[in-house]
Parts: sequence; structure tokens; C-alpha cells
Amino acid sequence: MRGSSDYIKLSFWEYFRHFSVAFTLSLFLIATGMNVFELVQSQAWDVPWFWMVLPLFLILLITVCWLTIKLIAQLRFDIYATSMTADDFREIVHLTAYELNWIILRLEDRAFEGERVGNGLEGAELITIKRTGKQLRINSIPHPRRWSNSPDFARNKENKLTFVYNAAAFLRGEDIFQVMEDRKKREEENFWKASEWTPRTLAKRLLAYGFIVLFLFLAWISLYEAPLIGVLFLLIGGGLGGIYIWSDIQMILNKREYQAQAKDQQN
Repeated sequence: MRGSSDYIKLSFWEYFRHFSVAFTLSLFLIATGMNVFELVQSQAWDVPWFWMVLPLFLILLITVCWLTIKLIAQLRFDIYATSMTADDFREIVHLTAYELNWIILRLEDRAFEGERVGNGLEGAELITIKRTGKQLRINSIPHPRRWSNSPDFARNKENKLTFVYNAAAFLRGEDIFQVMEDRKKREEENFWKASEWTPRTLAKRLLAYGFIVLFLFLAWISLYEAPLIGVLFLLIGGGLGGIYIWSDIQMILNKREYQAQAKDQQN
């Protein structure tokens, strides 16, 4: 697989929706940056407000840059070499649509467009596949025609890789339904068996908990100087942070229970 210089074409409003989160955060970034600039110009180093706004500005700057780069990269097609026929292409699309609950919007010999609608916070994705010569171009992005599009980058990756894996198995003449069943069972087992205390998960957890503590600290010191900003920090740190902590603890407990049951069955 390699990336291409071919990007999915969207309308103006679809581009706007695709970048809507980054655009909204940019407005907060600009407003915060203006505050920081004014405070720096007046050399207000000893003003507590400066040390409240500066961390927020840096966090927003890093977040907006990272998110914008990710969203731009999402618009690019991934390219795979293939020798599949039109009939193969249609069959693999139908098989993958069955597995991932894709809704087929358009299916031709050389092109497919579909959507995958999730539940709750999963949102939805738009999947586009083009078969050109001996190449396959695949793209999956948060659905630009739905406001409840998917914030989950992993689901977009799953859409693309599942089609590629199914195509490879199908062209090798394997039992594709058995391949799907084996993959589903393997992914589920790997998920529940995976440790929540690897260096990677620990780093992610420390980063997330660090941001929560930072926002709660900023909320505490901001309530005296700027109550509205303090409430905003409190909502982010206490509200969203509380949801993250609760779900994180639930995941750890559920995995521990599953692993204990699996160990008992082995004994």
C-alpha cells in the first residue's frame, strides 16, 4: 500500500463539515492567542491570568495542528496493486458490506460509494473505492454529509483494511465467510487478552489523565479571575474527563474479569 496524490473531491460545505472541528477549535485558538499577545505586549508576566491563558493557547495550538494534518491525510486515497475483474470487485464489495454493515449508495464496475452508520458516538463514515487499471484506490472519511460523523480514526482504517483483506482472501480462492469469522474471533480475543498496562497504553493514559488534572487546576485558579473561563475548564476537565475516567476504569475491570474467567477455564 502507498499513499497517493489523488484526493477525494468534496463540495464546499462537505469540506467545511470535514474540517468543522478543527475550524471551531481555531476560533478558540485565535481568541486565546489575541489574549496572550496583549498580555505579552503589556509585559504582564506577574498577572495570574497570563499563566491561565498561555497553557490553554499551547494546548489548542498543538491540537489544531495535529487534527488538521490528520484530516487532510484522510482525504487522500490509499493505493493497492490488484488484478481483480469487475465481477470480483462487485462481489468483494458485497461481502465487505455484509461484514461491516455498509450501505451501498453506488456500485459500478470501477467505482463504489457507500456509508457506514454507527451507533451513538460512533457516527458515520463515507467509503469510496475506485478500480483503475491494475490499481485499487480506497478512501474512508468521517461522513461529510452528516453532522453526526465519526470522530473515530480507527473505524476509517477498519473500513479500508477489511476490504483489502477480503479482496486478498477472495482472490486466493479462500472461503471468505470463514475468513470473516476467524478474523472476528481473533480480533475479539486479542482485544480482551491485550494488557491495559503496556508502555503504549500507559503513555496514552498518563497523557489523558495529565490533561484532566491540568484543566481542573486551570478551572480552580480561573474561577476567581474569570468565572466563565473557569466553568469552561471545569466542564472539560470534570465533565469529559469524568466520562473518560469512568469508561477507562470499566474497561480495565471488564478485561480483568474476562482474563480471570479464561484462566479458570484453562485450569
